[in-house]
Amino acid sequence: MRILIVEDDLPSQLFMQVVLREYAPCEVAENGIQAVRAYIDAAVGGAPFDVVFMDIMMPEMDGLAAMDRIREFEALNPQSVPKRAHMVVVTATEDMQSLIHAYCSGEVFAFLKKPLESGELQATMDTIVQAAAGAPE
Repeated sequence: MRILIVEDDLPSQLFMQVVLREYAPCEVAENGIQAVRAYIDAAVGGAPFDVVFMDIMMPEMDGLAAMDRIREFEALNPQSVPKRAHMVVVTATEDMQSLIHAYCSGEVFAFLKKPLESGELQATMDTIVQAAAGAPE
């Protein structure tokens, strides 16, 4: 299992890495452009990310646009991505329209509201690990 953390706030990046590295190796992207590039590079390189924690509000390319591009890549490249990544939205926004868009278009696994707590991250990852263990290969 591999995790991509997409977060522009350094303290949040570090916090998420500390909690999530107990589950799997983590890579960090600071904006949507870096996230899409990292996701595609990993998939083409034969080691796709299984989980993406995606902040919504970021510079250069927001999380919703990045999620759309990642899902588009997955759909067009099943040979590189045999299983779609579990997408977890991380947001401080109260904008329900953005959250609904993310859920409907990006097929989001979970939503986490900032400020994050370690228990929420762990519970989300525990659910993902359980889902992955029960999923057919």
